[in-house]
Amino acid sequence: MKKINSAHWSWYLKKYTVEDGYILPIKFISSNLLPGNSGQISWKSNESLIASMEYSVLGSDKLSTAIRLSYIINRHSVECEIRLIATPLPWGGHRYWFQCPLNCKRKVANLYLPPNDFYFACRRCHHLTYRSSQHNGACDRVLKQAGLELFREDPYLITRDTEALINEKNKSHIHRMGSDKARRFDSNLPVPHAEYLTKKELCQRSSLPPDKLKLLTDFHLITPDFDGKYRPKLLGWAKKLVYLLDHGWEPTEIKLWASGRFRTDNPRQWPPDHDVWKIKS
Repeated sequence: MKKINSAHWSWYLKKYTVEDGYILPIKFISSNLLPGNSGQISWKSNESLIASMEYSVLGSDKLSTAIRLSYIINRHSVECEIRLIATPLPWGGHRYWFQCPLNCKRKVANLYLPPNDFYFACRRCHHLTYRSSQHNGACDRVLKQAGLELFREDPYLITRDTEALINEKNKSHIHRMGSDKARRFDSNLPVPHAEYLTKKELCQRSSLPPDKLKLLTDFHLITPDFDGKYRPKLLGWAKKLVYLLDHGWEPTEIKLWASGRFRTDNPRQWPPDHDVWKIKS
């Protein structure tokens, strides 16, 4: 019986990740999955052996049904069986999968042994996440906050600029931003988004009642673009929405028409045929 080395695992506020413990892929043993065979599985770090365990294959008639694992973890001797699921291949033979030994019984290609546990199981049963997803989430939050702060100072910045600055890939972007600022100073360009419409202005100029605007917003048929304001181009779209509402269209029918009209022969037809897009009750 081989020993899986135990280590001092620090306490996490976050979920454990799959990288925090040991990963057992089916491909480690797929070439040796014949009933009666046995072998050893080992894990290395920087070419140094950090853990190993023994296994034996159970089954009959050349079809493997389970593997028996034998290892020591945190001074505890563990022996357990993990069932195998065989799926036939089009060209003959079988592909093997682990069946999670815990509640879900799912067919999986990898099993995991997290810190402070004694048995391998799937990622879902062990409530594991990926280290990259935790880091990406943190980076996304930092990037979003930094982007908002930079955007207040320079509304010409885009997300790519912000990301480049944070990752210190900033030379070309700084030059471009500097030249943009210089051109705005020299030519006295208008402030970005100065022509954007407030809710009140959009309703007044399109004859769209405020309660109808809220209804259309709830159905994601019209949404603000910047600081609660609307692009001037949305004024024409708002007038079309007013027309449709005045002619008995329901928001669900408008949404169906808006998403499906480009699959018709004449997507620019106006006004659209209500009978075609009417939802039958």
